Amino acid sequence: MNDNYTPTEQLIRFMDGDMSGDEVATLEKELAGDPARQEELENLRNTRMAVSRLGLQMQVASIHAEMMNELKATEKDNVRQLSPVRKITQFTLRIAVGLFILIVAGGLYQYFSISPDKLFNDKYAAFNVGTSRGNTQQSQVEIEYAKKRYEQVVSIFEGIQNPTVKDHFYAGLAYLSTNNLDKAVLNLSSVLTKNASFNTNEFQDDAEYYLALSYLKQQDFDKAVPLFEKINADKLHLYHDKVGNWFLKEVKIAKWKK
Repeated sequence: MNDNYTPTEQLIRFMDGDMSGDEVATLEKELAGDPARQEELENLRNTRMAVSRLGLQMQVASIHAEMMNELKATEKDNVRQLSPVRKITQFTLRIAVGLFILIVAGGLYQYFSISPDKLFNDKYAAFNVGTSRGNTQQSQVEIEYAKKRYEQVVSIFEGIQNPTVKDHFYAGLAYLSTNNLDKAVLNLSSVLTKNASFNTNEFQDDAEYYLALSYLKQQDFDKAVPLFEKINADKLHLYHDKVGNWFLKEVKIAKWKK
């Protein structure tokens, strides 16, 4: 599979028949084991069908042709000419209609293609263990997480009697990576709770971001949205650039669709 294409672009190429046989086989294998991508593919197909029903291309092409003909038309003695004001009005109306169709089509595409899993996949990236946050002494769970041995992280963590903020953080990430969302939420929330109790901020921004993603994947929008809004509003937040206004709008659309 060509890594130069985003997951959504790969699905569009698949629908368009622009993939090689090997690429199709690879994607079909991925789809078979990924319900989220199956849902996204179905949403894209629904969007294409909706746009097709609108007759977007034909209507826009027709409007464009009429505009060009009107601009190029010369006056003829046997044809009643419209006043300049009326011409401008009709020209403006045609542009408005064309823009309206494009906006409606774009809105339909956005509505059908947005899903919690797609938004999660677009924003999730494994935490870089090389990033220093507070206490720099490596714990065993951190070492195992760096090796991407998430089951081992969980095993070690569950044997710790008094876990630190760092332990909770990496355990939360490991649970998130293994799709144990309840425990991911529990441990990432513990990071925030302990920081508040001890007046510290160890992994604070990181925990807020990954906790918001965990809530998003759980489709618990009532908890995800406030966290994302907090990150978006704080320009000094480490993940501010990842949570833009457009992403917030998409999360809220996903909430409305639920």
